[in-house]
Amino acid sequence: MGKSLCVIGDGPTALDVARTARRLGATVTVLAPHSATEVWWTDADEAELQALGVEIVYEAQARRVKLDRAEKPLAVEYTHPSAESDGKRGRRATAQADARTVILALGYTPALADLDDEVGLSSDQTLAANPYTGRLPVDGVFAAGDAVSGPTDAIFAVAGGKRAALAIDAWLGGVDLPALENELALYAALPYLDQVRDRKKLSPLAQRLAEHSPVWLKMGIAAEPKPRAKQTRLSVAKQLETFTEVERGLSAKAAQAEAARCLQCTCESNGSCELQRLGIEYGITENELVVSPKTTSVPSAVRSLEPDMRHPFIERDMNKCIACGRCVRVCAEVAGPACYDFSGRGFMIKVDTPYGEALQLADCITCGRCVTACPTGALSFNERALESFKVDESRCIMCHECVDVCPTDALTETNVFEEARKQWHALVGQGSGLAGGHRLCAGCGAPIVVRQVLMGAQVPVVTAAATGCLEVSTTIYPYTSWKNSYIHTAFENVAATLSGVETAYRALKKQGKLDEDVKFIAFGGDGGTYDIGLQSLSGAMERGHDLVYVCYDNEAYMNTGFQRSSATPLGAWTTTSPVGPEETGKLQERKNLTEIMVAHGIPYVAQASPHDPRDLVRKAAKAIATPGPAFLNIISPCPRGWRSDGANSIDLARQAVNTCYWPLFEVENGEYHLTYKPRVKEPIRNWLKRQGRFAHLFKPGNEHIIDQLQAWIDEEWEKLLKKCGETP
Repeated sequence: MGKSLCVIGDGPTALDVARTARRLGATVTVLAPHSATEVWWTDADEAELQALGVEIVYEAQARRVKLDRAEKPLAVEYTHPSAESDGKRGRRATAQADARTVILALGYTPALADLDDEVGLSSDQTLAANPYTGRLPVDGVFAAGDAVSGPTDAIFAVAGGKRAALAIDAWLGGVDLPALENELALYAALPYLDQVRDRKKLSPLAQRLAEHSPVWLKMGIAAEPKPRAKQTRLSVAKQLETFTEVERGLSAKAAQAEAARCLQCTCESNGSCELQRLGIEYGITENELVVSPKTTSVPSAVRSLEPDMRHPFIERDMNKCIACGRCVRVCAEVAGPACYDFSGRGFMIKVDTPYGEALQLADCITCGRCVTACPTGALSFNERALESFKVDESRCIMCHECVDVCPTDALTETNVFEEARKQWHALVGQGSGLAGGHRLCAGCGAPIVVRQVLMGAQVPVVTAAATGCLEVSTTIYPYTSWKNSYIHTAFENVAATLSGVETAYRALKKQGKLDEDVKFIAFGGDGGTYDIGLQSLSGAMERGHDLVYVCYDNEAYMNTGFQRSSATPLGAWTTTSPVGPEETGKLQERKNLTEIMVAHGIPYVAQASPHDPRDLVRKAAKAIATPGPAFLNIISPCPRGWRSDGANSIDLARQAVNTCYWPLFEVENGEYHLTYKPRVKEPIRNWLKRQGRFAHLFKPGNEHIIDQLQAWIDEEWEKLLKKCGETP
């Protein structure tokens, strides 16, 4: 490259060539064919070139390149409007720029090579791509960037690439792109407010590809204009010595200042604001009468108020208020509370609560009628960072209050609860599968568990029970409390016995000797399930027998005199975990059998409690209907073993759930679902205090065991919440 260089052109390429040549030490002249107002670059770009020592000649039309004897460039001749005309021939005189190197940077036409006839160019000499999808006339070919839009900022090329990527994905998925492009073209032709109104009518893909044609309104002075923060730059001397990046970014302080600048480019009522509609309709996009007191000596008579966001649902920005009085009237005459009133006079009049207090303190019923009546967006619904609410249906008393006060109709009246109540009453009306008159203790949880489980069966069932309280008290020869087919087995093998029966049933049905649908349910206490019968239970689950195993967990071997089992909680008294000077009850935490069953990979596992029959019956019905093995672990208070009042059994089961000692959840095909989350998590000591088996823990010196048990419960509860997706 020679010491002098001439660039012919005024596009981005010419700009970059001039910068590069100056860094290489050449003197540079740019011959720009267009005027200073027509060139591609900005005033800032021009100032930068001039600072680097680049000479710019606008409206210069290059005529020829002068060559020396070696046919190397010497100069470029060009015409210019300021050059004097040739008096003899009437032609404009030429000027010349010294140039040992000449670079042409005039054209931006894409090089199509062999695709020229297929692709084609638009009248602007760019690729004839659809502006909404980037689709070219050649099937399956898409384009984006300067080749489509012409020279422009990189961000537009990125946007075009994203648009083309979405269109390519749609094309590969079989979407009709011509129809999509027609939909977007019709949308683009709509006025701005119609675009805002109709955006949701577009298809999901069209919504992502559509662009608005916004009309900007400047109606107030709430925020003072602030200049953009400037980036630090290399000095001109440094720029000429190196090719490192010129703009060095923002300092931490400047970045914070830039981020804090208010754009005021949107409004919660965009598209529904009546003032916006009138301003666009009548062409009034700026309020020239409103001036800032900082830019004029005339004091401004315009309100400047801080938005009030104290109400949890309604946001008030009275800078947008035009004092139309709609909210005042609708609140007083329609809703009733009269939360709003006028204050001040003239230009300073405003709408506020009667004593300027927070809206919720002015008897607001959160009906939202003031928001829907406001024509300017001064009142809007407060957007909260909430994804959803959970409703505890067991606490609902059908008062209808939530439906009445909901301002957005997010809650509506249905007959779901009434239908559920009718179904429940019909279920209860079918009677129990376990007859009364058995010998189980008053307040025993086991018969309640059995009755609720059998209520979930909609087909005939065969039940089996391991030796234990339930068996010895319901089948005293020659009587039985079981209304369906029943099998009594030994302590340890109820799962194995029922596995054989279920296998025989399947074989007979396969042979055509049986055609009736039958389900199989095994019942066992915690002794026959957690301990002695764990081997046969695990085998039945692993083999995949189509049966339901129900453990009524009373947390000890109650039938044989209150011996500890692996289900007995830490610190509990039993006859084999006595309390005395050397020991303070059971020394180990209880086994988590429910998780052991989940680890078997069976289709359905759940924990339930008899205090919530709707939940228990629903889980039992789901377990019975599930093909393959299912397991239900149900807490079953024992007044004798727990040393508690039999009248409190159901309440103790409820309290065990509310302390999270016995959480209610289900696992379907490995997916955890929490079916109940206490509103307030009770401390475990409240539950322990009501049972005589834990009385010794409240004596001096034993409090640490309660703390240890509470810590274990908290840890297990947090683990469960994560598995259920309730916490990250």
